[in-house]
Amino acid sequence: YIFGEIMYGGHIVNDFDRLVANEYLNFYMKDELLDETEMYPFAEEEKGVSFMSPTPTSFDKYIDHIDKNMACDTPIAFGLHPNAEIDFRTQQSNSLFKTLIALAPQEVSSEEGAATPEQVAKATANEILDKFGDKHFDVEELVRSLEEGPGPYQNVFIQEMEVMNVLL
Repeated sequence: YIFGEIMYGGHIVNDFDRLVANEYLNFYMKDELLDETEMYPFAEEEKGVSFMSPTPTSFDKYIDHIDKNMACDTPIAFGLHPNAEIDFRTQQSNSLFKTLIALAPQEVSSEEGAATPEQVAKATANEILDKFGDKHFDVEELVRSLEEGPGPYQNVFIQEMEVMNVLL
């Protein structure tokens, strides 16, 4: 109840989303969680894909367990068919190749004016720096301007501003 209705469920406004969240909680919040139990829903139908919960141990052993046994995301972890990732990977590959083609020289010639991929990449990087190089979010000013203490949404926003300041 505390997770589903108060801590997590208090942010859910759609009845169908609440139903989905409660079903996930019903799957994960059970006594077998403290023993070794399968954490991927519907994983028993797939061979070779599993993520078992560890037995009670130290914090470092939990981190080791996650690092070793959960190397990459799989659609099965989200209750999806293993083929669900194919479209995502196809779109990623198409985007990568479009970027590579855009960076490649457009004409092959022996003339002096043809740009190399390095020159195109450097020009693109300089263009991005010219656009965003002088941008900076004043996080301290934002925190001071909040009338009340920062809530959960404001905390996330402040964290994102700090990350963007590092990137910029």
